Amino acid sequence: QIEEVVIQVLGTYGIKGSRHDEYTGVWVGDEKVAAIGLSASKWITMHGFALNVSPEMSDFDRIIPCGIDDPTKSVTSIKELLSSSPDTPQPQLSQVRENIIQTFARQFEYQKVYYHTELSEKGSSFGFNIGKKQAKPA
Repeated sequence: QIEEVVIQVLGTYGIKGSRHDEYTGVWVGDEKVAAIGLSASKWITMHGFALNVSPEMSDFDRIIPCGIDDPTKSVTSIKELLSSSPDTPQPQLSQVRENIIQTFARQFEYQKVYYHTELSEKGSSFGFNIGKKQAKPA
């Protein structure tokens, strides 16, 4: 469902994201725009994602992103995808963040998703505290 959140967020900017048969994350064609991660340690599971909004793309030249060493695959960002459409405004990180929060809450049927501001001050783009799930009507 996390991939679906990202796909829906991309759709609000006119970008058609999708899943890939072989790799995790969200893709636009053969370009990965979001990574999905899962970790388990001491009986605690953690999951998250990284959506490339407007990173310095040349930084990806120095690594093998997500361990995918396939020359037919690459990494992209919302900024890169929208740059070919000069009439389409580039969303600000704060706008994308709010869009993700609202879409996440809707997708997982939460009343509230709180943005963790102290994490952003430490360099993390996103961190969430999740509110209680909405009660289903009887």
